[in-house]
Amino acid sequence: MTHDFLLIFALIIFLGMLSQWVAWRYRIPAILILLLVGILTGPVTGYINPDLIFKDLLIPFVSLGVALILFEGGMNLKLNELQKVGSTIRNLVTTGVVVSWILISLSALVILGLSLEISLVFGAVLVVTGPTVILPLLSHVRPKGKVGHTLKWEGIFIDPIGALLATVVFESIMSGGVQGALTVVIFSISKTVFISFLLSLSASSIILVLIRNSWIPDFLDNPLTFASVICAFTVSNLVQPESGLLTATLMGIIFANQTFVSVRHIIHFKEDLRLIIISTLFIVLAARLKLSDFNYIDYKCVVFLIVLILIIRPLSVAMCADRNSLSLKERIFLGMMAPRGIIAAAIASVFAIQLQTAGYVEASKIVPFTFFIIIGTVVFYGLISLPLARMLGITAPDPQGVIFVGAHWWARKIAAELKKQGIQVAMVDTNRKNIISAGREGIVSYCGNILDDKIGDEIDLSGIGNIFAMTSNEEANALALIKYKEVFGRKGLFRLPVDLKKSEIAGGRGEGKILFGPGIDYSGLEEMFSEGAEVITLNYGETSGFDDKHFIPLMALDEKVNMQILNSGGEIHSKDKSRIIGILKK
Repeated sequence: MTHDFLLIFALIIFLGMLSQWVAWRYRIPAILILLLVGILTGPVTGYINPDLIFKDLLIPFVSLGVALILFEGGMNLKLNELQKVGSTIRNLVTTGVVVSWILISLSALVILGLSLEISLVFGAVLVVTGPTVILPLLSHVRPKGKVGHTLKWEGIFIDPIGALLATVVFESIMSGGVQGALTVVIFSISKTVFISFLLSLSASSIILVLIRNSWIPDFLDNPLTFASVICAFTVSNLVQPESGLLTATLMGIIFANQTFVSVRHIIHFKEDLRLIIISTLFIVLAARLKLSDFNYIDYKCVVFLIVLILIIRPLSVAMCADRNSLSLKERIFLGMMAPRGIIAAAIASVFAIQLQTAGYVEASKIVPFTFFIIIGTVVFYGLISLPLARMLGITAPDPQGVIFVGAHWWARKIAAELKKQGIQVAMVDTNRKNIISAGREGIVSYCGNILDDKIGDEIDLSGIGNIFAMTSNEEANALALIKYKEVFGRKGLFRLPVDLKKSEIAGGRGEGKILFGPGIDYSGLEEMFSEGAEVITLNYGETSGFDDKHFIPLMALDEKVNMQILNSGGEIHSKDKSRIIGILKK
C-alpha cells in the first residue's frame, strides 16, 4: 500500500510538471491541461482515486496547499499599489463580494434549480477569482495603467474572503433560524479578522527577527518561513474555522512589504513550490470527479455561465470601480475579467464533502458545476483578454521599452535617441546629479540602487521589456540582471562589459547578452563619446554611405517600432523600412 501511494503521488507530480510544459510549449492555459489530465487519470481510467489514496488527509492536504498558494500570492502584493486604486480594491472585496454572492446565488436558484441553502454556498464559492489564473493572464496581456494592479489585488485578496463567506454561510445553515444566522455571521467575521491579524503579525515578526539578527543559519530561512506559515494557518483554523487562509495571505503581504530583511530568496523558493502545489491540487481535485457527475452538465449550466460572465461580473464592477482612479476602458476590461481557478475548486470540494456529510444530497452537484465554471471562464477570458485589451488600447503584450541601469552622460545620449524614435525609456542611477540631468532631458529616471526593493516598487515597468546594465561596475551589472531575470526573461537581459579583455580573462559569462556587438565595451564607448561621437538614426540604405569604422549600428527599428538589439551573438537583419540607431564617430 505504501509503495502504491508513493507511485501514484510521484505520478501526480510528474504529470503536473508535464502538463505545465505542454501548456508552455503550445501556449495553452495550464489549468485546462491539468484538468484534462485529472479527469483522464481519475474518472475515465480510475487509476487515481484521491479519496482512497489520501482518505481523511484529503481536506487538510487541499486546505494546506491553498494556504501556501495564498501566502505566495500575498508576497506579490505591494502596499504602494493601493495608493491610486485602493478604493476600487476595497469596494471589490467588500461590496463587490456581497453583490456577486447575492446575484450568483439567485442565478443558481433560478437557472440551475438548486435549493436555497446549496445556492448560497455555491454563490460564496464562485465569488473568488484567484492568482493561479489571474497572474498568468496578466503576464500574457500586460495591461497598462492601474487595471493590472487592481486585478492582482482582487484576485489574491478575495480568496480568503470567499472562503470566509462560504464558511459563514455553511455555519449559518447549520445553526438554523435568521437570528442565529445573523449572530454567527457577525461573530465569525469579527473573530476571523482579529485572529488572522494577530497570528499573521506575530508569526511574521518572529521569523523576520530571527533572520535579521542571524539567529538562524541561511539554509533554514525558507524551511522555517514555511513552517511558520503552516503553524499559523493551523492554529488560526483551530481557533476559527477557515480563518487560516486569511492568516496566510496577510503573512505574505507582511513579508513582501517589510523593510527589515531581504526576502528575495524566499520569494524565489515559494514560486517554485507554488507551481508544484497548483499542479498537484488541480489533478487531485479533478480526479475526484465521477463520470456520473457529467450528467449534471446541461444547457442550464451554459446559461448560468453566460449570466455570470456577461451580467453579474460587469454589474459588480460597475458598482464598485472608482471612476476617479480607473478610466472607462480600464473599467470595461476589469468587468470582463474574472476567471475562476484552483481556489474555487478547493473550496467547492471541501464544502461539498461537509454538506453531503450533513445530509444535503444536492451538494454533490457543487463540484461538477464549479469545474464547469472554471473551464468555461478560463477558456472565455483566455480567448478574449488580449483582443479586448488591444481593442481598448490598454495592452503592451510585447513591450519594446528599455530601462537603463546607469544614467551617465553618454548613456543618456543613447536613451534620448531611443526616446526620440518612439521607444519608452527609463533610467536608474545612484548618482543624483545624473538623475537630475536625465530629468532635465525629459527622460523618466529614478535615483537609487537598482537592487533595492523600494526602487523596484517605484519603477513603472509598463511598456518596458528590456534592461540595459551599463554601469562601470561589472558586479553591479550582473546582479541587476539576476534580479530582473524573472521580470524580463532571458531575451530582455543585456549588459555592457566594463572591459572586454578583463572579462574574457575572468571567463565572465554572466546573465544576459553582451550589448552592441563584438568589440564594444564601457571603456571603448566612453572614449568614443569623449572624442565627440554622437548617437544618430539612419533609414535603411543610408548606412551604406558609412564604413564600419565611422558608424557603429546598435539596434534596428521596424515600421511598427519593434526593436532588434545588436549583441555579440548576431547581426542586425534590417528591412526596407527599418531605421538603424547607431554611433557616428568623429
